[in-house]
Amino acid sequence: KLIESDSDKQIELLDLKEALNSLNDKQKLIINLVYFQGMSQQEVGSFLGVSKQAINSTLKRIYSILRKKLKKN
Repeated sequence: KLIESDSDKQIELLDLKEALNSLNDKQKLIINLVYFQGMSQQEVGSFLGVSKQAINSTLKRIYSILRKKLKKN
């Protein structure tokens, strides 16, 4: 069984932090509202004055950016 060391976890966290920092301010806000504040896509859309579909599209774009950044590391 592969055991991940603390240093490996720290590196992964740094990679994730770097990837998140590459997002623009609006993308960071949406990630914060959805994942850390627990808001639904509908609530985020209402808060930002856009549709739920716009939030959904933005999240898909964010996921794509993060996947690409994390694959490089």
